[in-house]
Amino acid sequence: MKERGVFDVEGFSLIHIFFSRMLSNRESARRSRRRKQAHLTELETQVSQLRVENSSLLKRLTDISQKYNEAAVDNRVLKADVETLRAKVKMAEESVKRITGLNPMFHGMSEVSTMSLPSFGGSPSDTSTDAAVPVQDDPQIITSFMPQIICLLMTGVSTML
Repeated sequence: MKERGVFDVEGFSLIHIFFSRMLSNRESARRSRRRKQAHLTELETQVSQLRVENSSLLKRLTDISQKYNEAAVDNRVLKADVETLRAKVKMAEESVKRITGLNPMFHGMSEVSTMSLPSFGGSPSDTSTDAAVPVQDDPQIITSFMPQIICLLMTGVSTML
């Protein structure tokens, strides 16, 4: 029988197997490092893209927040305008009620809707028999002449009554 020594059964030396295994391991480690580097490069590219996207989203958020704040201010202004207009309408309605309660000539305006308002020689509260208009208690008449009545109120007729 032969001693084995540094040779194995098939005739290859153990040193040769050792070195070929070492080279194979080195090549495997090199491939692993390349894969790792490629993965790292891919992750760095993703980080860069995500930073750009994040920056874009932050800009959009800032723009939208600014638009929201502007809309909120506009909304508050519009609500205040609505309240002001409601108060003016209420005052006009009260003035109309007061005028129509004091001066019966406004009750019958539907019959003279195609004519202009009568002119008086004296003050507007001077109701002569020439300018007498039949009195009607129809609320539809008052609402149909609301623009004319409001116009009269705005021009100062109510201050003369």
